[in-house]
Amino acid sequence: MRYASIPSFKEELKTYLSYLKAELDRQGVEVLLSAPATVGRLRELSPDAVVIATGSSFVDPGIEGARQGHVLWVTDALVDPSSIGADVLVAGGSAMGCELAVQLAAQGRDVTLVEMLPELAVDLAGVVRPALLDMVQASGVTVLTEHRLLAILADGAVLVGPDKIPFERPATTVALAFGLASNDGLAPSLKGKFAEVYSIGDCVAPRKIYDAVHEAAFVGRKI
Repeated sequence: MRYASIPSFKEELKTYLSYLKAELDRQGVEVLLSAPATVGRLRELSPDAVVIATGSSFVDPGIEGARQGHVLWVTDALVDPSSIGADVLVAGGSAMGCELAVQLAAQGRDVTLVEMLPELAVDLAGVVRPALLDMVQASGVTVLTEHRLLAILADGAVLVGPDKIPFERPATTVALAFGLASNDGLAPSLKGKFAEVYSIGDCVAPRKIYDAVHEAAFVGRKI
């Protein structure tokens, strides 16, 4: 939610985030921060039910050069735009890659968006997808569909397109907008140790806010 509300055209999400925080206070929910959910700690709390909502994280894409200082995850690029150069290559044309590209272009940067599929934002549906695609087109972002990122160089990246011929694309910053994996390691350790254990959101599979909210509502009603 915090990352999703950063682009200027999605600031309305901050209202929902503020609402959720206010509801926690209003309902008297006890919040324990910096408190890892170990089996022992959960047993101390003696819960009637445990809901696992540990989300997802980016994983090493295994691309040569991905650990260099000018290579950022999309979330880091959103949080700290001061660390981004004038020429940016965004690898990954899902919704989050498209949103980052539009945001950076609006800040005056020269942006190239690379996607291995023939189309952008295939993870979106309904009226949201064409609206985002219109924003990408209007932003002046250079779009390279059916292209893959092969390696990251000190001053750019090596790409390959439909012709199978690798080529170099200059860039001062490379932002990676792919590679999410579920943080699903907790669920197996809790199986059989508590009466009710549920998993919701991205720890089931990386998806959207919509999915996490609905799964949470259904589990809450069931409990």
